[in-house]
Amino acid sequence: MGNDDYAKHIESLPGKYDTDYIKFLTKQYKTFADGAIYSLALELREPFYNCDDCKSEWIIPLKEGEQIFNYWWDKGYKIHIHITGDKAFEAYLDIVERAMKRHPRKDHRTTFHHVGLFDAGQAQRAADLGIEISANSYYLWALAEKYSQTGLGKERAENMVALREFTKRGIPVSLHSDFAMAPAEPLMLAWVAATRTVDSGRVVKPEERISVYDALKGITSTAARTFGMDDRIGSIKVGKDATFTLLEQNPFKVDPAKLKDVPVAGVVYKGKVIMKQSEKMGADRDEHGCIRSAGYHWCARTKQCERPWELARNKGFENNKESFDRYCGNEQ
Repeated sequence: MGNDDYAKHIESLPGKYDTDYIKFLTKQYKTFADGAIYSLALELREPFYNCDDCKSEWIIPLKEGEQIFNYWWDKGYKIHIHITGDKAFEAYLDIVERAMKRHPRKDHRTTFHHVGLFDAGQAQRAADLGIEISANSYYLWALAEKYSQTGLGKERAENMVALREFTKRGIPVSLHSDFAMAPAEPLMLAWVAATRTVDSGRVVKPEERISVYDALKGITSTAARTFGMDDRIGSIKVGKDATFTLLEQNPFKVDPAKLKDVPVAGVVYKGKVIMKQSEKMGADRDEHGCIRSAGYHWCARTKQCERPWELARNKGFENNKESFDRYCGNEQ
């Protein structure tokens, strides 16, 4: 199927498959630059650190990648690009710059996704070119300690997903999990971006923390902007869908270190209120005070409420109920 035929296919999808809950977004296209950060296949400007087996790769070779980009650019599409390494970031800055010189576009909203590594100069070029960002902040939490030892080295590893470089330049930044590359927990993503806490509990490069306000925009209004639905959802405004999340605590008043633990009380979906388990906030606490709606369960061994998947990862047992109960001594 050629590009023209594929464009017709994309434009036919809403009429064939749209439902009340599933919508195909036309006039948008996703393409790919370098390999995944989790497999250390990202394209880097400097060599890998302490890793003879690491190998960068382009998912789509650059020549073909630019041809693909230019086709959809010239059709006026919003383009999303999977980018993880700083070399790939630079290469696609160049591609966008050449496209802008050849065929200038206003408010094109081209979005770089994931963005594990980049520097201040690249962030400035992105701002100048009108590029937007959708970042996986969880990379920092999950990988900074590990990649300090193997792959990136301490300096680069601790500088991953340095989102303040974008927000201070006015670049829209949304946050995503890329599930299952990170938990599908928006407040967790906001917490990492606002605190820069890694899995050991350390805070790294605190000067690159973004404000709680920008972090929450990243999972609400700017997230809606990233996939072109900011005219319908993402904020509470007359004329938009009444679709939003209800929290038990004001996220602007809690300690940012506790942002990920703010319980979800329910949702409003297209004007319909749906509360979790009970319309009384906090009513889903068990006899130990653990908030089940936030994923917490009692662990007799640690004598506190724990998220099973977090405890499984930290203590090295399988992430299932039986292993959690066995580790915690919860079995009767």
